Amino acid sequence: MPIILALFGLADMSKIVLLTMIIFFQLLITASDSARKINKEIVYSLLSLGGTKLDFYLHVVWPVSVPGIFTSLRIGTGTAVAVLFFVESIATNKGLGYYIIDFWGRADYATMFFGIIALSSIGNIMYELFDLLERKFCKWKN
Repeated sequence: MPIILALFGLADMSKIVLLTMIIFFQLLITASDSARKINKEIVYSLLSLGGTKLDFYLHVVWPVSVPGIFTSLRIGTGTAVAVLFFVESIATNKGLGYYIIDFWGRADYATMFFGIIALSSIGNIMYELFDLLERKFCKWKN
């Protein structure tokens, strides 16, 4: 984090880069693990029916990988909210993380809990959004 803050400053760009780096690798690992679940028999069946590489990605890799990616996005939501709180409480003078820490220091617990509820609500809304998108794009799972 100190290197990212030194390179990108204390503005929003450093937060975006840090969150992107953390979430990207969670998604990458989950997507590659999901793609490894593809049976060779499915690949052979597609090839025997004259399927192309595009067909392979559209009709085999995509349906197998997307549910895992959405699961990773839902899990990553908690990580992203926690990292966002951490970064905003250290490297800025605005944002919900700063708001929570500032009112904690002032012993204004009612306002502090409002910030905690707001940050939790953002995480919950993102989680539900990814859940809704999974139901929309992965109808074969339902």
